[in-house]
Formats: sequence, C-alpha cells, structure tokens
Amino acid sequence: MFSGDRRGPAAGSPVVAHAADDGVLVADRVLDPRESAENRRWWHACLTAAGLERTRREELVLVLHEAVGTVAVLDGGPAGVRVRITREGTEVTGEVHARGGCPPLPPHAVPPDRRLLMLWLAEKVSPAVTLTVVRAGTGSCVVVRALDPDRA
Repeated sequence: MFSGDRRGPAAGSPVVAHAADDGVLVADRVLDPRESAENRRWWHACLTAAGLERTRREELVLVLHEAVGTVAVLDGGPAGVRVRITREGTEVTGEVHARGGCPPLPPHAVPPDRRLLMLWLAEKVSPAVTLTVVRAGTGSCVVVRALDPDRA
C-alpha cells in the first residue's frame, strides 16, 4: 500500500485505493526531494495503477518532479514534501503541498520569481497536463492534472 508509506514501493507492489472526497485516493506520501530516482519510480507505479497510459504518465511525472523540487526550494530546504495522487474517471491529479506560500503561475507569462521557471516550463510539455497553485491552510498546494486527452 502506498498511502502513508514513506519508503519506496517494492517492484510490483500493488496500490490500494481508498475513497477520497475528490475522487479515489491512489497514494498519499511524504517524499524526500533529494531522492529523484526513487520518487520517479514511485510516481510511475502509482500512475500506472491509476490507469494512465505511458505518454500521459511520463508527462505527469515530469511536472510532479519539478513541483516537488520547486516546493522544496520555496519551503527553504530538503524537508519532506507531501504528495497526494487521486483519480476521478480518466483524470488523475497530483497535489504537492507547500508549507509556505507558492506564488501563482500565470499560464501565459514567464513567472517573475525565477525559482518557478522550471515548473512553469514543465507544464508546457503537454496540453493534457494542467498546473494550478491554490491556497491550502497556511501554505499552498501545486495541483497537477493529467486530463483525458479527448477533453484537453
């Protein structure tokens, strides 16, 4: 089970889905932003279990990777970054939680805060991946969605 597990999944580990308010919870985990390769393996396993086909899965992994790195920088260090992955129908959402604030990312303008540049560019990879920054309590949340390609 990935929910709450702070270690990487063993190869072939099943993902146990749980009901969530906004779809089916696929995974909820605190990631170490310094463990890029392990994080990518975990995301691929989770997104495969969520039913994403290869191209959308790889695009979403790229943006989630940049989101975790950006949030770690904005939060001031490599402390763990919470990531939730949910699925609703054919759409999969990754939430990357920042303890502090994350400036908004306007879709059509280069962000003035250069710490956000790679995240902003990563979203441009696919029209089927969207990125939004929302307030979440005292912090913020980077919400990354892999949309149904027929609706993107």
